[in-house]
Amino acid sequence: MSPHPDPPLALYRSPTPGFGCCRWGLRDNEMGPPLRILLILCTAGALAEVQLDPQMATVLRGANATFNCSVDQQWVVMIWLLNGNVVLTVTKDYGILSNDPRFTALNYSTDTLSIWEINILGVKRTDMGEVTCDVQNIQKVNAQLSVQVSGTVHITDINKTATHGELAYFQCSALGWYPAPIISWTEGGSLASADSYNISILPVGQDLFDSTSTLGIVASNSISVTCLAAVPALTTPLASSAFLTVEAQPQYINLTVVIAVTVTVGAVLLLAIIIIIVVCCYCQRKNSTHSRYEDEMRKAQRDRGQGADNLGYSADSRAGESQPYRLKNKMYKRLKMLRFVHHPC
Repeated sequence: MSPHPDPPLALYRSPTPGFGCCRWGLRDNEMGPPLRILLILCTAGALAEVQLDPQMATVLRGANATFNCSVDQQWVVMIWLLNGNVVLTVTKDYGILSNDPRFTALNYSTDTLSIWEINILGVKRTDMGEVTCDVQNIQKVNAQLSVQVSGTVHITDINKTATHGELAYFQCSALGWYPAPIISWTEGGSLASADSYNISILPVGQDLFDSTSTLGIVASNSISVTCLAAVPALTTPLASSAFLTVEAQPQYINLTVVIAVTVTVGAVLLLAIIIIIVVCCYCQRKNSTHSRYEDEMRKAQRDRGQGADNLGYSADSRAGESQPYRLKNKMYKRLKMLRFVHHPC
């Protein structure tokens, strides 16, 4: 027996993520020569690196997701898992072993590096989660798959008319998105200020979101407005456009002025009518009086003529009055009466 026996073995947990014997190691001062050789062989396997790219993939529902798994040493079996479920198996000697047509693989290996690409076709919301490339007996690496949903976007009133200076509102609805969409507006092709619109978000079924946004714009000139909705996986935002037509402000008539003018004109016309009626009545009366005056004068002249022809004729039955005196007195009374009634123009 050796005077210096080997110390008892002490196992410790290795910090190297691992596989096989490399999950456990032996401290250098606690191992004998046979175990040191075993550790060297195990460490050689631990230096092999398996890479999975990308570490985070974000795709739209219905699109394809692609991951690449590479290993720089000899391997036998590569297993792909989605949320812990085996979806595809690739062997070094026989290639792809799979029964699900949604999962395919392509070989891009070189002389020094084995590279296999997995394609997940028509990604579903249930595919979101962890993607794993497990190179048997070498290393297992994980990546994340995020599935986003592009919904719809629509402006309620695509054509609106407003008076100059009036505040016009447009409402945009973005329905069925995941995650909640990023809403923005443009006015005439220029990005609208965030202070000119609001956004409200409402969760709906199947972890989707509905968003509504209202834009307020002062009508100064006719312009087109566009509502944009997007999620990170969407390269080009979905858009819905509308058009604002601006009309000139109408000139309102002051009803007080109209009423005052109408009353004034009516009063003037009424006064003119009254004056015309008065003048007509006056002229008619004047003509009537003048005719009566001429008739009286002719009658008086006839009476005088009869007195001159017949010296015994007496127009007045009163005795003691001479014919000329009675005639003169009678004419005087008639003229006095006519002057009382008649007013010359």
